[in-house]
Amino acid sequence: MHAEQNDPWVMTLAERLRALYGADAPDSSGDLEHEWRREHQRLDAVCGAAGRGFLARYRVLHEIARGGMGRVVAAEDLVLGRGVALKTTDSGTDARRRLRLLREAEVVGRLHHPGVVPIHELGIDDRGEPYFAMPHLAGQTMATLLQERGRRGDAWPLPRWIEVLRRVCETMAHAHSRGVVHRDLKPANVMVGTFGEVWVMDWGLASTGGVTAERRDTTPHATPADPRLTAVHGAVGTPAYMPPEQAGAAAPDAAAKPSADTYGVGAILYEVLAGRPPYATERVEWTLEEILSVVRDRPPQPLRELASDAPPELIAVCERAMHRDPEQRYASIGMLADDLRAWAEHRTVAAHPSGPTTRVAKWLRRHRELSLGLAAAGALLAVAGLWFVLRLAEARDRAEASALVARAHLAEILDLAVVERVRDLRRRADTELWPATAEQLPALRSWLDQAESIDAARTALRARRGAVDATSPESVWRRRLLDDALIALDAFFAPEQSGLAIPLDSTVAAVRRRITAIESLEGRSRDAPEAQRAWVAARAAIRRSPHYDGLDLPPQSGLLPIGPDPASGLWEFAHLQTGTPAPRDRAGNLHFASDTGLVLVLLPGGRFTMGAAQHGPRNVDPLAEEINECPVHDVALQPFFLAKFEMTQGQWRTATGASPSVHGAVSNFVTAAHADLHPVESVSWHEVQRVLPRLGLSLPSEAQWEYGARAGTTTPWWAGRTEHDLLSPPAGNLADQGSAHALGTGAWARVAGLDDGFVMHAPVGTFRANAFGLHDVLGNVWEWCADEYVSYRTPPASGDGARPRSPSPQTVMYRGGAFDQPAAEARSANRAGAPPDRRHQTIGVRPARALQR
Repeated sequence: MHAEQNDPWVMTLAERLRALYGADAPDSSGDLEHEWRREHQRLDAVCGAAGRGFLARYRVLHEIARGGMGRVVAAEDLVLGRGVALKTTDSGTDARRRLRLLREAEVVGRLHHPGVVPIHELGIDDRGEPYFAMPHLAGQTMATLLQERGRRGDAWPLPRWIEVLRRVCETMAHAHSRGVVHRDLKPANVMVGTFGEVWVMDWGLASTGGVTAERRDTTPHATPADPRLTAVHGAVGTPAYMPPEQAGAAAPDAAAKPSADTYGVGAILYEVLAGRPPYATERVEWTLEEILSVVRDRPPQPLRELASDAPPELIAVCERAMHRDPEQRYASIGMLADDLRAWAEHRTVAAHPSGPTTRVAKWLRRHRELSLGLAAAGALLAVAGLWFVLRLAEARDRAEASALVARAHLAEILDLAVVERVRDLRRRADTELWPATAEQLPALRSWLDQAESIDAARTALRARRGAVDATSPESVWRRRLLDDALIALDAFFAPEQSGLAIPLDSTVAAVRRRITAIESLEGRSRDAPEAQRAWVAARAAIRRSPHYDGLDLPPQSGLLPIGPDPASGLWEFAHLQTGTPAPRDRAGNLHFASDTGLVLVLLPGGRFTMGAAQHGPRNVDPLAEEINECPVHDVALQPFFLAKFEMTQGQWRTATGASPSVHGAVSNFVTAAHADLHPVESVSWHEVQRVLPRLGLSLPSEAQWEYGARAGTTTPWWAGRTEHDLLSPPAGNLADQGSAHALGTGAWARVAGLDDGFVMHAPVGTFRANAFGLHDVLGNVWEWCADEYVSYRTPPASGDGARPRSPSPQTVMYRGGAFDQPAAEARSANRAGAPPDRRHQTIGVRPARALQR
C-alpha cells in the first residue's frame, strides 16, 4: 500500500503535525499513539489494506544502515525494475518516530535540488510501519570518509573537502529559500557519491517556519552520550555540531534559524581541519545534559591549537561560521559558500583580513596570464625606474635603489589588482543580491562596506597616473593600465542616473539606492501602521475564507493587500515595486492607470486535472493534440500568486527603464495615451527570467498557468466547450473579422462571428475574467512559462508542478494564444514553444510568485 507524497492525506497529515507540535499540543505518549492510529486508519481507508501494495512492488534485499529513527534497506522495485532504498521505522517503534519519518517525507517534498535525494513514494509496509522509497545511492558518508582518513591517511587534498562543503552550503541555501532549516548537519548526514555528487541526508529534524517533528523533553538524562550522536530526547540536533542557542533553547523551534545550519557547516569544517569533531576528545564519557551544558557555556578547543598547519583563511572561515553569537556568523549560508569558493580560487576571503602582499600573491596566482603581462610591464618599469634613479643619484647603492623601485611597483600592482575586486563585487550585485527584499539587506550592507573600502585605491591610482611622464615612450604601457583601471573604478563609483525606483545596476550608488528602496518598500508593504492594519485584516479574512482551507498567510515583502475580487472572492495584492496600488470603486472593481502596479491574485492551489484528450473520461477536447497534451494527469499545487493581468508596458518600463514593445506608443494600432496599459511584448524568455527574479517574481510553471487559466473548468476553454461560448461578451482578443479587414488580409484564421474591436493587442483587462478573476488568459498575447518542452510522461514536481529543465534549454513554453491566433490556439491545454531568445510582438508575460512562509 502506498501513496504519492503530494496526495491530500499528506497535506492533512502535515496540518495534524502542526497542531500536534504546537504550543497547545498534548504532551503524553498516549496522545502520540492515538494520533498515529488515526493516521494509520486514514491510510488504510484511502489506499486499502496495509502492506498489500508494498509486497506487490518491493523485494527487500538487505540492510544498508540503522539509526535512532529506524533503518534503511536496499530493495528491488519489481514494477520499474530498479534498485531503491527504503527508509522505515523498526517494528513496534513509538509513534514519535513514525510521525517523524512522515514529517521528513513532507519536508523533502518541498525541496527540488541536486543535493537533496528525492522521494519516489510514501506509504505503509507489510508490518504496518511507515516507509518512503528513494534512489539507492552509490557512495559513502562524509563521516566514513573522515574515519578512513584517520586510519589510512588523507588521500583527498584539502580543496576537495572544501568543495564538498561548498556544495553542502549551496544545497542548504536552496533549503533556506524554501523556509527549511536542517538543524542536524554533520558528516554522517552528508553523502559523497562515487562520481563526486554531494547530497544532504536525513531531514527528520528539519524545521519549516517553526514546524518540526520533535518536541522538547526537559527531563535530565544521566545515560552516557556521544557528542556525535543526535539527541532525540532533548534539544534537537547533534551536540558536537549544534550551535549554543540550539543547545539552550527551551523550545527548539526558537533556535530554528538558518544561522544554525551555518554553524553546522562550520563544525564539519572544524572536523576536516582538526581531524576530530568539536568537543569530541575533552572527556571519555558524557551525559546528555553535560554535553549540552558545555555547548551552551563555551566554545570548543581553538582550531589554532589543534591544527596549527591549517590555512589561516579556513580557520577564520570556521571561526566566523561557528561564532557564539548568531548575528556575528555569516549573514547567509550562501556567503559562507562564497568564502569557501574564494579560498579554493586563491581569492581574498571575507572572514580573513589580509595584507597587501597576501592579496597580491592570491591575485597573481588566480590570473596567471594577466600577471605575466604585469610582470612584463613591471620589468619595463623597473628598468626605466632604475635608470632614472641612477641618473639622479649615482652615489646611491644599486641594491637599495632596486628595492625602492620594486616596492613602488608592488604597491602599484596591488592598486591595479583592485579592478578584479570590482569585477567580483559587480558580479555578486548582479547575480546574488536579488530580489530586493528585507532578507537581502544584511548581505547588501556587507557588500556596500566592501565596495566603499576600496575607494581609496582610486585616489592612489589617480596620483600615480598624474605622476607618469606623458612624453616618455617607456610609459605607454603603464599609462594604458592605469587609465583602464581608473575607468573601471570611476564607473563603479559613478552617480546613479537610471531614474528607476530600484536601480538594476551594480554600481555603489545603485546598490546604496537599492538598500534605501528596500527599506522604503518594507515600510509601505509591512511596517507602516496602515500596512500592518491591512495585513491583520487580510490574514484573518483569508483564514476564514472557504477558498483557502484555513491558510495562514504572513505579511509578504513588497505586497499590500487590496481586498478580494467581488466576483471570484479571491484575495488580491498590489505589487509595489511595479507601480502604485490599484484602487477599488464602491462595487469592488479595480481601476487602472498608467502608473498602476501589478495585481497578484492569491490562488488557493489544490489538485487539478492537466492536459486534454480527444476521448476519455476527463478533459475531453476534440481539438486536443494528444502528442503534446496527453496523458491527462492530476497535478497537486501549493497556493501561489498569479498576476490578474498580463504585465503592462508601463509596469515593464517602471521596473527596467526599457520599452521593447513593437506595438507601443508609436504604433499605428495603439492609442498613445493608453499604450502603458497594453501588455508588454517582444521580450525574450531569457530577458524575462533575468528581470522577474529581481522583482521577487517568477514565471509560472505550465501547471500553474493551466490551473489559473482553467479556473476549475475541464472544458477546452474556460468560457465553454465551443467557440460560440467565447463571443458574447468576448472572452478574449483573438483573430477576428475587424483585424482582418483593417490589415487587408485573409491570412489569419478568424474566429467566426468575433469582432473584438482591436487589430493588435488590447489594454489589459478589456475582456471578461475567468472564475479566478484572471483576464486575458485567452488571447491578447502569448505568455511565457518557466518550463522547457518535455513530454507529460515526465512527472511534475509537487508544490509548483514544474518539470525538469536543462541548464540551457533549447525550446521553452508559452501559453494562451494571441490576438493573431484562432480559438484553437487559445485552448487551456494548448502548448506552444520557441527558442528562449525569441522576441515577438505576440509574446508577453504574466508573472507569478511563491508564498513567503
